[in-house]
Amino acid sequence: MKSFLFTSLIVLLCTIGIKGDEIKISHQETTFNINDFSESSKINAVKCESDNDCLSNSCVDGVCDFFFLCPENEKENCISLQSDAWKTYDITEDNDVHPEKYKPIIRSCYKEELHTNFLAKLLSPTCETEKCEKDNDCLFGSCYNSTCITETPIYKCRSKDLLCKKANFIKCSADNQCNSGHCISGFCLENEYPTIQKGVISSFLIAVAIRLGRTLFKYLYGDIKKKNAKSKPIKVEMKIEKTDKDKKED
Repeated sequence: MKSFLFTSLIVLLCTIGIKGDEIKISHQETTFNINDFSESSKINAVKCESDNDCLSNSCVDGVCDFFFLCPENEKENCISLQSDAWKTYDITEDNDVHPEKYKPIIRSCYKEELHTNFLAKLLSPTCETEKCEKDNDCLFGSCYNSTCITETPIYKCRSKDLLCKKANFIKCSADNQCNSGHCISGFCLENEYPTIQKGVISSFLIAVAIRLGRTLFKYLYGDIKKKNAKSKPIKVEMKIEKTDKDKKED
């Protein structure tokens, strides 16, 4: 336990750096994986006297409350973060933490979410990350089209309650699977109500666009038909009736 705490403090001192407005986040790749949160262990047994004693910068009741981001794949290790950096993974407008200041980029979008159909993207928020240029810019996964993406779902875990739940924009089937508590349209999302409101507005705009498209199509199609009708030559059939004289000659 002491060695873990000592290592955490060393990493904290070595990895934090400030360059302008950019903050080099303090993080540590641990030996834990997502399965280690199923029972009490040294994860939730590191003693502390103040927040400064913990890599997470959070000391609760004499024990470090560690914050982790864990890939669903048990072969991949969890990353331990400071509490402020951990919160930015599911940043909302209400938070005072600004993810654009943290490097490497903490959030990675789940690859499967990026491949959802166009209509689904219109009806609900889509995942976005800070702009990346190379794979090393991302804490998880790789850099693709200036976005950090991961093929493995990410979970947010805390040592205090030994609980792991899915981060935002990860596939889900129930609210209790999500750290946000909201499973909407098959994905974990931060807030249900703004999403619904946005979905209603988007649906209305889609309906209006479809209606306008149909009206425009009918107008153009009708106009084309009229032009074609005018340009066609008019066939005039002349019927010559035979007189009685002509009939006798026949």
